[in-house]
Amino acid sequence: MFKIKSAKLGIVAVFLALTAFTQGWPQFVSADANEGAVGGPNTLEQAAITAGGGQTCALLTTGAVKCWGINTFGQVGDNTTDTRLTPTQVDGLTSGVTAITTGGSHACALLTTGAVKCWGDNTYGQVGDNTTDTRLTPTQVDGLTSGVTAISAGLSQTCALLTTGAVKCWGDNTYGQVGDNTTDTRLTPTQVDGLTSGVTAISAGLYHVCALLSTGAVECWGWNYYGQVGDNTDVDKLTPTQVDGLTSGVTAITAGGSHACALLTTGAVKCWGNNGSGRLGDNTTDNKLTPTQVDGLTSGVTAITAGGEHTCALLTTGAVECWGKNYYGQVGDNTDVDKLTPTQVDGLTSGVTAI
Repeated sequence: MFKIKSAKLGIVAVFLALTAFTQGWPQFVSADANEGAVGGPNTLEQAAITAGGGQTCALLTTGAVKCWGINTFGQVGDNTTDTRLTPTQVDGLTSGVTAITTGGSHACALLTTGAVKCWGDNTYGQVGDNTTDTRLTPTQVDGLTSGVTAISAGLSQTCALLTTGAVKCWGDNTYGQVGDNTTDTRLTPTQVDGLTSGVTAISAGLYHVCALLSTGAVECWGWNYYGQVGDNTDVDKLTPTQVDGLTSGVTAITAGGSHACALLTTGAVKCWGNNGSGRLGDNTTDNKLTPTQVDGLTSGVTAITAGGEHTCALLTTGAVECWGKNYYGQVGDNTDVDKLTPTQVDGLTSGVTAI
């Protein structure tokens, strides 16, 4: 997932991370979180509202962060494990934050200094402090005290984009989602193989990650069971791999639970990977191992964001269309029937500036 710079209710930018409950994923995982599409004119902007597995966080105009929701692993960041039903001040982050991201049960903040702090579940080292100890308050990510421009959290891995255009990831690496050509859990930021420069945006999905290059190309790595890496195979990739056909012309990317999408310079959208419930939007439920044109969205799109099992697009008209899993009404069309193609969100025919 895009972002805006207008302030409403004390929030400097709105970039909604869509979270959907899923079934049948490895390790019995039930939720995914990410910031949606990033890139293009929004490259240097980041989420200011972000939803994780059961927690939500907001970035205020003051640079403070407040979170609420489930707090089993301290993901609210208030030095307790008490569930919070209202926004609660994250300990120590009363100012100086420029971006936030939430994973399954952890969260991270990018500071004005270019440093990164994370908190919450640290079972796989996703907090990045060289331990596996749960952190109830923001903790400095090892080695990232400056020089970071963007952050993105998957279920239990986290990635950072550096000012040099390099990417580092840490945490769970079961499917190669850290991208260092191993499956070893990484407790501290680790250089993604081959991405030492030239990256303009990153987006972490459940167990896979995608990067947008300055050339307009897209590379992905990690879990590939449904073809979400987009290289015309279903074999996990331990290092960044070229997405088939997307060697140029991409302005934004978004990684969902087990699919991914790209926004093209033409305003068209292409998606690939798991197509259960129609989340790829091509009027089928067939998984796609390479980017596939989203039905009807050949132009006129300005932003995209992928949830666990559904996807949404913001049009130049200010309207929003969504597709995919709709059991809980996440498509927003006043039904609970899955949608295989982009469907108008009820009441949002204009006036929307970010999703």
